[in-house]
Amino acid sequence: MNAPRGTYRGGGYSVIEGPGFFRATGEYRAPKRGEWYLSGAIIDAYQAPNDLDTAYWIAQRIPDPPREMQAHGLTYRRS
Repeated sequence: MNAPRGTYRGGGYSVIEGPGFFRATGEYRAPKRGEWYLSGAIIDAYQAPNDLDTAYWIAQRIPDPPREMQAHGLTYRRS
């Protein structure tokens, strides 16, 4: 099984950090509390509220969002 490729927006929202952008780390396992993971038919990143039992692709926050990204069949450009 191959890890998802690309950049994804966070499904959760942090007032301090904003929604954030994420990419897969290549790890497929059950996320621990506070870790970000990728899930959904239309992939988004979510933060685990507690230790989960189900395996997901682990995500990593991208500190500087890309100038252009594709998500849900649309191209987004930062100004």
